[in-house]
Amino acid sequence: MTTPPPRHHRVLIAGLKFDAPGSTAQHFGPPAAIAKAVQDDLAVAERAGFSHTDLLFDPDRNLEEQVGQFEAYLRSGKFDAVMIGVGVRLVPEHTLLFERLVNLCRVIVPDIPWVFNTRPGTTTEALYRVFGKPGG
Repeated sequence: MTTPPPRHHRVLIAGLKFDAPGSTAQHFGPPAAIAKAVQDDLAVAERAGFSHTDLLFDPDRNLEEQVGQFEAYLRSGKFDAVMIGVGVRLVPEHTLLFERLVNLCRVIVPDIPWVFNTRPGTTTEALYRVFGKPGG
């Protein structure tokens, strides 16, 4: 008996650039450690059948252009879920960005699930909560 291939779910991930001003470094450690935790976790998600497109917001760049890119991704219809990372949600200075992203999702893709990680390195765990663990 052969093992079926893993399910494939496409996830749009909106996060905050790891070394951005006002990032979550004060909560979760230095940017390099955060980046490693995220990269390691996304590798696990990929092996479990998830693909992802990442948009890491940079407060030092034009926010309107970045939100426009997020909107274009949503309108593409290519995603089965949207994750808004803890970096966008946790830091008070990014509340308006978080609000804008949620409202775009609500209007453009109201029927797909939203996924929320609890800290860097917990994306796979969050995806399992929403889609179930493969083989589980």
